[in-house]
Amino acid sequence: MKQVMKRALSCLITFGLIALILVKLSPLFRPEDTADCQLKANFFYTLPKNSVEVMIYGSSHAYRGVSTEKLYAKYGIGAFNHAWNWQKIDTTRLFIEDSLAYQKPKVALIETYHVHAVNRNADPSAEIFSSKYLRNRNAVNEYLKNSFGTNYKSYLGYYLPVIVFHENWNILKKSNFIDSETDEFHRINMGYCKTDGITVLSRSSITCNEQSGLDSDAKEELEKIIAVCKENDIKIVFFTTPFYGNHAYHDVMQEYSEAHDCIYVDFFELFDEVGFDPEKDFSDGGHLNVYGAEKVSDYLGKVLVENFDLTDMREVEGNLWQKNFYGDNAD
Repeated sequence: MKQVMKRALSCLITFGLIALILVKLSPLFRPEDTADCQLKANFFYTLPKNSVEVMIYGSSHAYRGVSTEKLYAKYGIGAFNHAWNWQKIDTTRLFIEDSLAYQKPKVALIETYHVHAVNRNADPSAEIFSSKYLRNRNAVNEYLKNSFGTNYKSYLGYYLPVIVFHENWNILKKSNFIDSETDEFHRINMGYCKTDGITVLSRSSITCNEQSGLDSDAKEELEKIIAVCKENDIKIVFFTTPFYGNHAYHDVMQEYSEAHDCIYVDFFELFDEVGFDPEKDFSDGGHLNVYGAEKVSDYLGKVLVENFDLTDMREVEGNLWQKNFYGDNAD
C-alpha cells in the first residue's frame, strides 16, 4: 500500500512539474510579434490614473498612424495611443471597455479599418492572443467564447501556447523573454509606433469607389462602443487613415456618425487637402510612416481643439508628455 501511495505521489509530483514547466515556458512561445504588445500593456497600466484626456483606439493603422508627439507638441494634447495590431471592431471594443478602469478620457479617437469585421475564428491567432493583455477577465472569457466556440484545442493553445506554437523556438528573440517589464520605446512615444520606412504607392490605388454596408454583428459592436462612451461622458471621433486599396465604409461611417452625434474624419476624402504624398508618406501598403502620421495627427489635433474643451498640457508643469519626462518626445 505504501508503495502504491509513493508511486501515486511521484506521478502527481512529476505531472505537476511538467505542468509548471509548460506554464513557465508558454510566454516564450507566444505568436510572433506579440511581445511588443506585452510591453505596451505593461506601460499603459503604470500611467497615473485618469491622467490622459484623449485615448486612441483601433488597429495597427492607428498604432502607426497617430503621433502622440505631434498632438502634444503642436496642440498640447495629452494623448495615449492604445491601438494594437490585428484589431477587429470587437477587439477594439474590448480594449476601450478595459481601459476605462484606468483612464477616463474626454475624447476617444477610434480608427475604423476593421469596422466591418468581427472576429469569429476558432484559431489562437496573434489577434486573439493580444486579449491576454486585458485586465477584465469576464470580457476576455466572453471574447474567447465568441472566437473559439467549443474548439478546446484553441483554448489550450491560448493558455498554453507552447503546445500550439512550439515551432516558434527557432525564432525566439530577446523581447520574447521580457514579460514583466516596460521599455523605453513606449515610454517615449506614449503608445505610438513610429516607423520611418518608405514604400512608394500611386494616388490612383487609394480609392473609395465601391461602398458596402455593415453586418449585424459589426453594428452591434459599434452600438456597444457608443453606449459605453456615452455612459462615461466620452465624446467620439471616428477616423480612417489612408491605405492601398478601396475604402468601402466611408458612406456608412459618415451616416452612422451623424446619426449618433459623433465626428467622422475620413483621410481618403481629405487626402489632397491634408497633403499626403503617396511616394513618401507610407511605410507599406497598409500603414503610414512617421511623415504620414504627422499629417494625420496635425489634422486630428486641430479637430480636437476646435471641438472639445481640452487642457493644454504644455502649460501643466511636470506633465507626462513634456520633454525629457520619459525622453525627448516633445521636440
